[in-house]
Parts: sequence; C-alpha cells; structure tokens
Amino acid sequence: MKNKIIIIFAIMLTAFTGCSGNSANSQQSRHEQISFEKNIKEAPKDLEKIEESIEKIFLALEGPASNVEKDKDTKDLKDKEDKKEEKSENNQDNGKEEKKGEGEEEKNNQDKDEDENEKRKKEESKNNQQNDWKNADSIINDLHYQWNNFTSSAMEINAPRELIDNFSVSLNNLTNMILKRDRLNSLMAANNLYSYIPDLYLLFDTPYSPEIKRLRHYTRSVMLNALTENWEDSEKDLQNLKASWAFYKTSIQKNRPERTNKLDYSIHELEMVVNEKNKSLSGIKGRVTLNNIDVLEKEEKRK
Repeated sequence: MKNKIIIIFAIMLTAFTGCSGNSANSQQSRHEQISFEKNIKEAPKDLEKIEESIEKIFLALEGPASNVEKDKDTKDLKDKEDKKEEKSENNQDNGKEEKKGEGEEEKNNQDKDEDENEKRKKEESKNNQQNDWKNADSIINDLHYQWNNFTSSAMEINAPRELIDNFSVSLNNLTNMILKRDRLNSLMAANNLYSYIPDLYLLFDTPYSPEIKRLRHYTRSVMLNALTENWEDSEKDLQNLKASWAFYKTSIQKNRPERTNKLDYSIHELEMVVNEKNKSLSGIKGRVTLNNIDVLEKEEKRK
C-alpha cells in the first residue's frame, strides 16, 4: 500500500509540474511508464553503483556532487594537497629569509624564482586537469559495465523499454561529452543521466521514497542553468524542485519538523538568489540545499 501511495504521488507531482517546461513533460512521460504496481524485489547493488559512479563524475569534474561522495573520496586527496602546499610555502619562506637584505641581484633572483613558481603552479594545474579527465574516463568506462550488469535485473521485472533506452542514450551522450573534454556539457549530461535514477529505483521495493533523489536532480539543474545564466530554465527547475519537495514532505513524519525546516529554508533562499539572477550566490545556496538533501537522505536510510 505504501509503495502504491508513493507512485500515485509521483504521478500527481508530474501532472502538477507539467506546465513548467519540457523537463517536467518528459518527467510525466517516464512516470506513466512505471505507474504499475512496484515489484517486491529490492533494488540491486548494481543500481547503487551506477548512482555512485554518476556522483563521482560530478566530483571528478568539480561539479555539484553529493557530499556523501565528497566525504568518502576527497578526504585523502585534500590531506595530500594540504601537505604539498604547506611544504611549498615553507620552501618559499626559507628562500625569502636567506635572500633578505642581499641587494638588487638577490631581488632579481627572487623575482625569477617567483616567475618559476608561477609557471610551476600553472603546469601543476594543467596536469591536475588532465588527471581529472583521466579519472572521468575511468569512471565512465566502469559505468558502462555497471549499466550492462543492471539491465539483466531490469529485464527480469519487465522494466519499461523506453526508460531503459533513454538511460542508455543519455549515458552515451555523457560519454561523448567527456571524450570531447567539454566540462560544462559533461556536467549537464551527468545531471540529465541522474534524472533517470529515481525512476529506476521506483521499479523496486525501497525502504524510503526515491523521490528524494529527484530533489537532488532539480537542485543541480537550478545550479547548472544559473552557472550558464540560463535564468529561464533555472526558474523552471526551481518550480519543479519546490513541487517535488512539497509532495515528498508528506511522507516524512510530521512530528519531526526539524528534519524539514533546514531544507525548506535553503530552497527558499535558493529561490531568492535565482530571482535576483545572482550567479555566484546561486552556486553557494545550491550547495547548501544539496547538503541538506544529503543529510535528510541519510536520516531516511537510518529510519
């Protein structure tokens, strides 16, 4: 009964947001495909791996990734970078102390060293970007194998063919963007691919509503469209986010308002800066909203 209610809510949601734009219309189409009674089978691990890999794409390309993946994958990298930066600063400080008061010749040498340091930093930045793309190449390669493994589970429960084909086409598009080394369009394509994740989870029996993942998709859409100053689509995505959140909230315990207040207000603040067409603050407020979604999903998993 609970699963049926969730699916009914999903269908009502897409009908409510249908006037918001093409993304909402395609959303409604996908929900109509999966409006049958949910299968009692639990979501396979391959689907979880697919979701994790998409988040890793965002992380590798310095996009709006889930904090769950950030916490898991970047701690060691950050520690290494901090140590490296500290060592570099110490070396520079030592060099400055030795050259202090040694005249114009030493000043010229110092300027030369600073130029070399600047060149070194640029070279390191270039190498880091190349490593980011290599990392993305590895992730997208794994993602194709994970998707292939998952399709067998999807076929067992007679998943809608159109949903499967749409994900496959979107995966190919993301792969092409990564191969072209197009960062912004790669992030857009990754978010489009993620838009199918909630629908795939809806095919299975889940301990909590996968609609929370749609909140993540819409929030990222708001941020990415704001990044390109596509304010019209950013505002449409914001309306979809608000509508999705309004329905999802009804499935959360009403005697625990603290679980919803933070996300409520972060969405409100995101709306304000989008209405102001503030590009920088849209990114900041969007990340706060993503963080609140992550926290809420963790609580739902524990519940």
